[in-house]
Amino acid sequence: MEYFLQILLLGWMGILARQDQMEKSVKLTSLLGAGVTGAAAHIVTGAHSWHSVWAGICIGGMLILFSVLSGGKIGLGDGIVFVISSFYLGVYKNLELLIGSVFLAGIFALGLKVICGKKRSESFAFLPCVMAAQSGMLFLSCVDYLISGSSGK
Repeated sequence: MEYFLQILLLGWMGILARQDQMEKSVKLTSLLGAGVTGAAAHIVTGAHSWHSVWAGICIGGMLILFSVLSGGKIGLGDGIVFVISSFYLGVYKNLELLIGSVFLAGIFALGLKVICGKKRSESFAFLPCVMAAQSGMLFLSCVDYLISGSSGK
């Protein structure tokens, strides 16, 4: 079931990342769809404990708080996406997703600065980095499954 939830999240990440890249924002209807789907999938599969989901929600809540405190330098939608992803991933994978996303965003920002000459103050869409990190996590989970032969929860 864990792989099913990760693939489902990856599909929603694709939709949200495209919106973020094209419009520099995500639509509330897309966020609601991803959230309702994630909550329903969590209830049906029971893949993670509610404690794990609530702790994962706190990660997104902290990003929302940082968004408010920074005056929007961190997008509010980015925090909401991490609240939603906790239904699909639980706390540990959600934290792994955040760390991987920030790492990829740093590499991307460095590339924009060095190759394209962008200024440090210029912003870029974060959700494509989140989608890339989610893709990498799913790929590594599949490789681990193939190598170890474990059941994948």
